[in-house]
Amino acid sequence: RGLGDVYKRQVLSFSLLPLTAAISTAAQAQDTNNQLEPVTVTTTRGNSEAGETPQKITVIKRDEIEQQMAITNDQAQVLSNLIPSYSPSRQKLSNAGESFRGRSPLFMIDGVPQSNPLRDSARDSYTIDLSMVERIEVIYGASAEHGLGATGGIINYITRRADTGTINQEASVSLTSDDDFDSDGQGHKVDYSISGQKGDWDYLGAISQQKRGVFYDGDDQLVGIAYPGELQNSTSYDVMGRVGYWIDDNQNIELMLNHFELEGEGDYVPV
Repeated sequence: RGLGDVYKRQVLSFSLLPLTAAISTAAQAQDTNNQLEPVTVTTTRGNSEAGETPQKITVIKRDEIEQQMAITNDQAQVLSNLIPSYSPSRQKLSNAGESFRGRSPLFMIDGVPQSNPLRDSARDSYTIDLSMVERIEVIYGASAEHGLGATGGIINYITRRADTGTINQEASVSLTSDDDFDSDGQGHKVDYSISGQKGDWDYLGAISQQKRGVFYDGDDQLVGIAYPGELQNSTSYDVMGRVGYWIDDNQNIELMLNHFELEGEGDYVPV
């Protein structure tokens, strides 16, 4: 059963015409009640509708992302919690060793691939902060529509859209700490966004900054640092801006800039 499936029941006609008509009417009513709104996925170049393609499609909505972000700010862990076939997070600065259905996924932002075989960044799964993502579209199975690299499937981050209104602002602050409140185990995250619409134009600007402390295990011992670096004891920031012009109700032109940086503090080294 896929998203947007519409179930139809065939009715066989017999000599009892009144009964056949009654059954047909009931089946049509059931079709109407069970019909779901179509889900359009913009990951593929031709656009696909869930239930109309042989590939399995999953759409992770904003409220699901926010629920996971209340538990963890580890991007790979959020994907692992929401996509059963995505491997658990290794909490590294790179996404090396993580897989989708046992193979490599192709990560995209608004349909733009974040790496290619000639320049594999080894961290293409974490090139935008989740606070700037409206939904995540997942297509299972190998695909070459966007070039090489999607042997396991496609994971497409769709950025947040401008809210209705001339000026809309949103800000959030979060603090983290280990259970003993050690100074080196404390961290924070600050997000701010501004968006709006005016006539045929819309705009969105967002910035996010995060500081992670070191990680402690259940015995209050420091978790060791290993190559190629850890998410712990790191700092990241993301700056994104987008402006769009709507040609008509279905077509628009956009210019987007996204700069993401994640760097380890280097206070601890492997021994």
